[in-house]
Amino acid sequence: MTNSTSLSLPESFHFWMKQPQNVTALTRLERQKTPPPSLTWEELQDFYHAKFSYQLIIYEYYLFLQKVWEHTWGEALRQKNEFIPFKAGEYADKKIGLSPAEVWVGRLVRVFHKENESWWFGVSIDAEHEALRLYWYHGNDDEDLSTGIGLKGWEDEPDEEEYRITKKELCLLTTHAPLEGLRRIAALVFEAIQVT
Repeated sequence: MTNSTSLSLPESFHFWMKQPQNVTALTRLERQKTPPPSLTWEELQDFYHAKFSYQLIIYEYYLFLQKVWEHTWGEALRQKNEFIPFKAGEYADKKIGLSPAEVWVGRLVRVFHKENESWWFGVSIDAEHEALRLYWYHGNDDEDLSTGIGLKGWEDEPDEEEYRITKKELCLLTTHAPLEGLRRIAALVFEAIQVT
């Protein structure tokens, strides 16, 4: 894995995020399952091209988050042999989206075992704030074990799904995602749990 300091935001997602009219038009088009009957043959081609473009945005977003995950959580976990990753087939009962479409409406999360506990590490783009954000959760069947660990760069309170989440201003997006700060923040999680 190269130790990149930033990743280019996919052009398709940049197009989506920076121009609200594109969001509205493509979302409306995606919901339309069949073309309007009044379309000409040329308009029919445009209709399906636009639907394909929307799917491409989702897929490139998914690939981008995979890269961000590898450059942040992946690097932090590389030396942590005690963390055993769940296999993709084990995710079904965890209600975690694996497909690009599921990641598009949620976040990219990978789950690990360590002894009798689960560790959830995720990443997503907060489009409202144009920020890349990391997530983590640590728990077992009975309790959330990630509470009470105050970390610089992380929100004081968990989100609605009990994930710890980075502060939105930590990694604002332009055409690139700066990774160095996020890489350090991910490593801090593991430093904090060694001490507690």
